[in-house]
Amino acid sequence: MKYKYIISFLIVLILTLNMLSIIFAEQENNLTSETVYENQTTEKLPELYPISVYESNENGIRKIIKTYELSEDEKPENIPCDDFEQGNLNYTLSDIIKKENASVDVKEHTKTVSLNTDTNDVNDIVKQLAQTIEYKSDDGYIGILNLDINSIKVETGGTKTDNFTISSVREYPGLSSNDATLIPKTITENGKTMNIAGIEWKVHTSSSVDYNELPSIYTAVATYTATGSKTVVTGYSVTAEYKGSISKAIQGKTIYTAIFNEKLPVNDYIEEDLFSSENMKGDDEEIKETSGRFIFFVISFSVLGGIAGIIVLFLIKKRKNNNYCESIIDNEYPQTSEDEE
Repeated sequence: MKYKYIISFLIVLILTLNMLSIIFAEQENNLTSETVYENQTTEKLPELYPISVYESNENGIRKIIKTYELSEDEKPENIPCDDFEQGNLNYTLSDIIKKENASVDVKEHTKTVSLNTDTNDVNDIVKQLAQTIEYKSDDGYIGILNLDINSIKVETGGTKTDNFTISSVREYPGLSSNDATLIPKTITENGKTMNIAGIEWKVHTSSSVDYNELPSIYTAVATYTATGSKTVVTGYSVTAEYKGSISKAIQGKTIYTAIFNEKLPVNDYIEEDLFSSENMKGDDEEIKETSGRFIFFVISFSVLGGIAGIIVLFLIKKRKNNNYCESIIDNEYPQTSEDEE
């Protein structure tokens, strides 16, 4: 009767441990599903769309190649990289290739330079000008420009007025005396009025009076002067043109190519893929989960085995005691047979 109670106790203990293990496993599944749900709800929708999609087959592996064209404001992190299904086949990201799509803009340019010089001789001016110049604009265009000799223009840069004296000499012959009043005080020459500045008298003829030679006819040499002015060039302004091609590198949109490979069955995976970082991460999580359950079951069955062992030892010891008591009773009180009576 006692053995029945013991067996019933052991059965209840085993069922209790099994129920605890099931509850523990369900709680882990619930936590995992909640985490997955949270990740799905926080995942952003793709913001970028490919400009081209095409399929290829390399060495028996199907590929889907998507090309994205991103501007400076767009981020490559927004390119969809998740696995997807198409045509009853699963595809996973294999690689992303980046390519800078730059171009060069070339155009003709003319730059005008100015120079002040004291000569208007083009040959002398050419010697004062550089044959080539380096050009760089504020918006990034650069190039080498060459002097265009035919474009050189010379203009008067500045003038000044210089004053000078104009003079003219007039002779007045046949004068009876050397009287200055007989000479005109002013004259006009080339539209310019000139004033008398001096008179020189010359004796033309003379006569004898009382044995003296006296001048009878005079010639007056009069000098007239006036002030004139003229404009003098002080310098020249020169302009010249430099011409040539200039260029600028223009940053275009960046091309990203996402390559998705067909996801092969487990048996077709290459051994190297099995030990990739992503697979190792998944294996670590699975090992942790399995290890937790394994430890739980080991502890549970250890406790169960210990209790069962104690009970078995107790039963064995009790049975030995009963056998010992029975042997003593048989020795002290032997039974008598019916024949002896």
